[in-house]
Amino acid sequence: MTAFATLLHTIEERHRAQIAAGGDGGASVPTIYSADPTSEPASGQWCRVTVRESSRDQADIGASSIRNRTDGVLLVECFDEGSSGSKTVLELADRVRAAFQRYTSGTLTFRTPSLQGGSSPIRVGNWARLIVACPFQFDDLI
Repeated sequence: MTAFATLLHTIEERHRAQIAAGGDGGASVPTIYSADPTSEPASGQWCRVTVRESSRDQADIGASSIRNRTDGVLLVECFDEGSSGSKTVLELADRVRAAFQRYTSGTLTFRTPSLQGGSSPIRVGNWARLIVACPFQFDDLI
């Protein structure tokens, strides 16, 4: 697997286990991942997961390897029906925040998540949407 494929797989699997499958103790939430052709659900809560790489640099050179460092952000769009008010979509966003805050796996480290655009959900069609931005750093050796 390439470095980016490994990174994407690790992040998506964390979301699948914690949010999509309800492994954090909450209800399972349908989720659309980066290259998923699935269309949005007709009702209820759901998420859209996007991983964005912001920079990739050579961090150091060792005797037998080179460490590349990728900085990026996981964007999780949290949706709920607009008629259900902001409380439920805020609770979903908080679950995402808790799943990724200070999470580490191998050389992947998440920093402190934030709500992009503030804590007031934006109306998108019939949906209320909040975006949780989870910055991360990932090192790979070549």
